[in-house]
Amino acid sequence: MSLAVNLLRLGLSGTALVTVALSLSACETSLYDGPMALTMQKGAAIVAVCVDIEAVTMLGTERSTGSNKWNEFLDADGQLAISSGDTIPVSGDVDGLMAHYYREPSFDPGSEIEIVLLAREVEGYNGDISASFIIQEGGLSEKSWLYPDGSEHQQPCESEG
Repeated sequence: MSLAVNLLRLGLSGTALVTVALSLSACETSLYDGPMALTMQKGAAIVAVCVDIEAVTMLGTERSTGSNKWNEFLDADGQLAISSGDTIPVSGDVDGLMAHYYREPSFDPGSEIEIVLLAREVEGYNGDISASFIIQEGGLSEKSWLYPDGSEHQQPCESEG
């Protein structure tokens, strides 16, 4: 559902939405692989972005364990040049983006957090990225970075080589 909401937010018509949703459904599992990582620092959630991107929108949603309903907690628009390895607060001010926070995410174990960065289109390339994180037992750690595949690492943007 959150993908459909995001596509509608971009102003796609109903026909275009169905076409895009159907064309993306075959690879939907790879849509939420980032590259990003998530951690807590001093009690605040931080996302590390592991590619260069010119973001114009940042969205954050959370789904509780066993629920099908996504709850939006962040909607930010503006211009933000992100370099690989940069970190962005999930619930705080972000230079370059005007953020609207609807609520603080719970980060309860088993809940799912989705972060979407919509990019400024450059030379016909749309570099949008998104990541979905399932919060592990014990909550979000301040000692490691959670990757979309569920693994935890000491660094936010370790290569998978």
